Amino acid sequence: MASVSLHEALASQLGKRILSVTPVRGGDIASAYRVKTPGEMFFAKTMEGESGLQQLRAEAEGLRALSRTGTIRVPEIACVFPLVTGGCLVLEFIESRPGTPGEYRAFGIQLAELHSEPQEHFGWPGDNFIGSLPQSNTPGPDWADFYATRRLAPQYERAVSSGLLAPSEIPKPAAVARWLRTSAGEVQPALLHGDLWGGNHLIDRAGRAVLIDPAVYAGHSEVDLAMSRLFGGYPPDFYQGYHSVLPPAEGESRRRAIYQLYYLLVHLNLFGSSYAGGVREIGRDLFGTGH
Repeated sequence: MASVSLHEALASQLGKRILSVTPVRGGDIASAYRVKTPGEMFFAKTMEGESGLQQLRAEAEGLRALSRTGTIRVPEIACVFPLVTGGCLVLEFIESRPGTPGEYRAFGIQLAELHSEPQEHFGWPGDNFIGSLPQSNTPGPDWADFYATRRLAPQYERAVSSGLLAPSEIPKPAAVARWLRTSAGEVQPALLHGDLWGGNHLIDRAGRAVLIDPAVYAGHSEVDLAMSRLFGGYPPDFYQGYHSVLPPAEGESRRRAIYQLYYLLVHLNLFGSSYAGGVREIGRDLFGTGH
């Protein structure tokens, strides 16, 4: 969108004089801007396309859900509004810096406190998105069934329909659920960030962790930990802090692959075949697919 149009829309929505709208590094899906007004700075995120506004509204609702727990900081929401094509989400602008070991330990403790907030069911009252892909959150009482049918199955089906995987490489949902039920036993639903990798948090100038870009739902707490380790992992102090509140359950390291599988499938569907090898390897190891 032309910057003048965004400039005018921001002025109208914020009710403030806009001094500048400067592009900043945002991500693979959205465009991002630093918005300067006479008294404040904002972060504006725009998404185009039919689902752009819907995605941003879902993100805002996820931030509100995390904020309501009072466990960990998220950016304050200024507004969400439609554009000619897509939408715009405006948040407070957070100056960030590298974290210290103690700050990452505190971050881990706060995430464990978030995961300790009781949830009634697995899932979420409304569907949302993982990246730009739809994420089905129809609530249910059984984690193994939820993960098999609401997480892995839709991504596998998308990969097959796009020609990225063969039908023989897809495990049956019943096999996935049986594996998880045997491995994890009874799981208590926890509120998840849902997309917890290194790019989806900040350390603010005061040393506080800030969660951004959530894909929230209630699931197994180990999902956030598995995702956090997928692309390099967080510093050891983060995990030490986390496990000082929630000690690792038996078999956590064994379950890590099945939870990382979802995110590898998402990356396969978003970014292409370079992620197919990781998906195939986990499928063979856990379910004997592809033979």
